Amino acid sequence: MVSEDDTVFIIQSGNIVRTDTGFDSESDVKDYIDDNLPPGDYEYGVFNSVGERIVEEEPPEKKTYNDDEKERVKNVRHEAEENDKIDSVSFYDTDEQVVRCSIHQQNIQYKKGEVDFNLYIDTSLFDDPPVSTIDREVEEEIIDIFESVSCGVATYMGYESSYAKRGRRDPYVVIYGRVHRDDEELIRRIGEEDYVQTIIRSSENITPVPIYDIGEQEDYLPEDYILVLNIDTVTDSFDHIPDSQMNDVEEILDRIKDEYDGVEFDWIGRVPFRKDYSTIGVGLSVN
Repeated sequence: MVSEDDTVFIIQSGNIVRTDTGFDSESDVKDYIDDNLPPGDYEYGVFNSVGERIVEEEPPEKKTYNDDEKERVKNVRHEAEENDKIDSVSFYDTDEQVVRCSIHQQNIQYKKGEVDFNLYIDTSLFDDPPVSTIDREVEEEIIDIFESVSCGVATYMGYESSYAKRGRRDPYVVIYGRVHRDDEELIRRIGEEDYVQTIIRSSENITPVPIYDIGEQEDYLPEDYILVLNIDTVTDSFDHIPDSQMNDVEEILDRIKDEYDGVEFDWIGRVPFRKDYSTIGVGLSVN
């Protein structure tokens, strides 16, 4: 039985093609299908009752630190609040924060909770803020400010500078950092070796160019970190590294394997570093 107040659903191949009210009878529905819809098999019917259900979104999980890491958070916050060069310090509560910034003159995106906090710098420290994110000397100055706050318990992750309003008004400069984790001590120690220029924690926007696949995994760029080596090669070919530089790379990788347990190399190739694609990088995974 169909009445004018019923909502009628007309379905073809599992897809709803029409919903409507105002049908006086089932024959009205059939007539409508015959007169208005293309040839095919149709089902029709009404709901006797309709309920409502709201699925609540799960709140994001909060960042967690062990006791030593919590102490490092306190140290960074205290040093930032006491430093005249810092206007404000903020810590991110969850791992869902997406951060876009520049590091070593290269745009980068963090979206897996890699960044823990930001520091807004007093812009009067600069002659003409916002500073350029491709200026090497400016970034070195920014890193010096970061290190005066981090006290050796946090890692520099990059910076951003721009204007908060149109018309070049309200410039800002913000630095991003990550508190040292106890389970990341190995990678930090590797990053302090003299043959390493830096360690990059995200390949988003970095676009490394793997040349030699030396890992066992099948996925493209499965690395946990990108190790930027202190080896430079100038060549016209993106798919080749000269033998002399490759020998240097292999010696370094052998040293790392001998001195550090639980590391695996996934690829050797080039990575952009300070606007130069001739720099050699290695995909590094930690077991």
